[in-house]
Amino acid sequence: MSQFDHDQRTEAEGMAYLLPWLESRFPQFHVVPIRGQHPLCVTLQKTFGDIVMYRDDPEKRTMETVEVKVERYTKTGSFFAETWSNNLINPGWVCKSEAVYLAYVFLEPEPVVYLMRMHDFKAWVRFNEWRMKRAEPKTNGNQKNQTVGVLVPIREIRADFKAGNAPFPFREGPRDWLEASLAGGRK
Repeated sequence: MSQFDHDQRTEAEGMAYLLPWLESRFPQFHVVPIRGQHPLCVTLQKTFGDIVMYRDDPEKRTMETVEVKVERYTKTGSFFAETWSNNLINPGWVCKSEAVYLAYVFLEPEPVVYLMRMHDFKAWVRFNEWRMKRAEPKTNGNQKNQTVGVLVPIREIRADFKAGNAPFPFREGPRDWLEASLAGGRK
């Protein structure tokens, strides 16, 4: 199995947990994954992420977008924030994503999701990047794309988000930082 196929399978498994969780956590929204190779889908995904959540209530019509990152597990206790992609040709998702939220899913040992505002995550990474460890994930040789990024320590960013000690205006409330087990939430 190629690295790409492995990554696709891991992402599909994470989405199988994440989508029902988002639907139950935000029942006022329709949760729609962006899928397919149609040019519009590809453009939407590159710019706004993997999921569109919309509310069609005429009084409160809104749309939120979610960038989804799924990993089997974390060896380092960190999120991987990709700063460069395609052999240092393209900016990584942490630089170019315009999604409203970032959902980071780890599948093992027990599925867990971290949901935070993308703008706040990006600001925290920019402010703290100088002290984070650089990472270049190894691929299995079949994958030509090389990515570079930084390891974002979950313990540190969680503490800053929850305490309001962050380099950006912190808006208190349950939508600023959510962390939840996804066990039992798979379709």
